[in-house]
Amino acid sequence: MALRRVIVLMFVNLGLSVVTTVITLLLRTNVLDYQLAHTHIAADATPAQIAIIRQALQTGLWTKLVATVLVAGLYIWRAYALRRGSRGAYLRLYYICILGIVGIAYLILAGQYPVWMRVEQGLQAVVLVGLLLAVSRKEVRYRFAFVLGLALAAAATLTSKHQYESTGTVVLREPSAAQVKGPPAGNPANPMLAFSDSLTTDAQLLIQSLNSPAAAAEVGAQGGTATYLASSGSISGPFIVVIADSPTAGPTATTVTLALRYASEQLRQREQAVGAPLASYIVLDDVVTPTTPALKAGGKSRFAGVALILSLALSLTVTYAADPYLRRRRRAKSV
Repeated sequence: MALRRVIVLMFVNLGLSVVTTVITLLLRTNVLDYQLAHTHIAADATPAQIAIIRQALQTGLWTKLVATVLVAGLYIWRAYALRRGSRGAYLRLYYICILGIVGIAYLILAGQYPVWMRVEQGLQAVVLVGLLLAVSRKEVRYRFAFVLGLALAAAATLTSKHQYESTGTVVLREPSAAQVKGPPAGNPANPMLAFSDSLTTDAQLLIQSLNSPAAAAEVGAQGGTATYLASSGSISGPFIVVIADSPTAGPTATTVTLALRYASEQLRQREQAVGAPLASYIVLDDVVTPTTPALKAGGKSRFAGVALILSLALSLTVTYAADPYLRRRRRAKSV
């Protein structure tokens, strides 16, 4: 009976996922419009830049849908393993419930999807909580593990430091005729724009330069004391994303601004070195201006969550290691 309840809840959660996938496919344009409206985009962003961001969001949405299909197959596989009495399947299901609840909570709080999707995610969280309770037998042992986990989580929360984060994004593009000041000198061809994907290559080279110790030292000397990391983010194309974090809010946005300015200066120096005419200089446009410093997601909560999950994992391990011994003692007493 208890195992049947677990399997029923698994398929209820699976059904919610499938329904959401189908509705998302039908309303994918509305979902993308919502995500685009809630993305930090510079006020002067061009239609081409907005189209690139929308394409990246669409790729992320399709990735989520494909992941849902894969998870559906995993659920069916786990259900059959549970019916066969697989203890490994039981333990993995326990961890899946915990990670699923944490992941859904993050999606709801992040507000990346429309309200109706967050409502569905809330329903899934309720089902996962019920599933977690259904698979959590032997309440006394798990209660001890829960108290221990809370203690470790509280200790991690009290001892860990706040981290503030700021983000900025620029995109490389070819100059438009309206931006060219004065007549072009000589051949307007820019060697750094010789190939179809040259802008993406140039962006990757600038990212490598930004992540070098020399760049960090120069940015720090100008007042950018926060730790930063440059990448292309989750967006394909000639984008440079700089994320800075610091125990205090003050230097984060400043560091992002200085790092992006360093990238712009490096680009100019390289174009001058290859003899590119001024009329053909690559332009760096702001897509996301340095954001207001905010508490970094997953700071204290990450430490607390890791402590709680590790303690629960330890409890499960100890519980199943002790099971054979306890069964032998019960048989010995009954004789």
